[in-house]
Amino acid sequence: MMKKQKIIFSLFLLLIFSVFLFLSGCSSEEKENTKDTCKVDSDCAAKTCQKATCSKEKVCKYTPKDNCCGNNKCDLTENSCSCKEDCKPACEGQVQIGEKSKKPVYAKYLEQKCDGEGKASTCEVIIDEQFTTPQTVTTEKKLSDIKFGITTTYAKVIDPTKANIKVTVKIIDDSPNLIFPVTIKSIKLLSGQLLLGQKDVDEVLTAVGEETTQPIKISYKPSICEEEKQVSIKIDYEYNKKISSGEDLQRLSLEEKLAEKIGFVKTGEPKEINCFEAVAKKSASK
Repeated sequence: MMKKQKIIFSLFLLLIFSVFLFLSGCSSEEKENTKDTCKVDSDCAAKTCQKATCSKEKVCKYTPKDNCCGNNKCDLTENSCSCKEDCKPACEGQVQIGEKSKKPVYAKYLEQKCDGEGKASTCEVIIDEQFTTPQTVTTEKKLSDIKFGITTTYAKVIDPTKANIKVTVKIIDDSPNLIFPVTIKSIKLLSGQLLLGQKDVDEVLTAVGEETTQPIKISYKPSICEEEKQVSIKIDYEYNKKISSGEDLQRLSLEEKLAEKIGFVKTGEPKEINCFEAVAKKSASK
């Protein structure tokens, strides 16, 4: 009986030893696999944006590929839209234009969005859509012998390089002393004494009810990414007036101020317009 027990115990020890050897073998194999051993480059596992080479020690080595989205480096050919993984911060939401008490100050009218798809996608600073809808304002003004109707069409916020302000001048009424035609010589956009834009018109109106509509290109360029200005429309015109001795040439101007201020902004690629840097420079110069 004792002999039988010894045999069973021996077999049990042999089984444990066998299991130990098996597990040790697996562990060694696993350890060997983690070394990523190889004979040639093609034996190495493929990794995103990594070039695999089999070294002299027969171990796979990896080096980052240039201009590859996913190499943890924002390459010159990439941006925060074409490769969100490598290029930060994300191109979305508000645009920082300054800093106050160590806290960011954001633009009132601007936002940033990706434009395009894939590798051609770029980050753009644009005007928030809620400020781009054109609005039309009509006023009437009488000066000397003529009553004018002035209609101005403009967006609340404008990039001067991409939009203009449209002005319509209409003769609503006249006096008996007016001799037609009336010549609209020029239309100016002013902010105080600052000339924002001008168009030489020389448009002839020959009767009450006639009008001329002119798009006025804005020549003013904002020094920072966004600013507001009070804008006035100034119209230079001339006509002949009846006097006791015959006729007299009248050269006059009328000016009408818009009720609301207009926002003037810079849009485009963030690196080009440098909103935050431009504000910092202007503040430093004061």
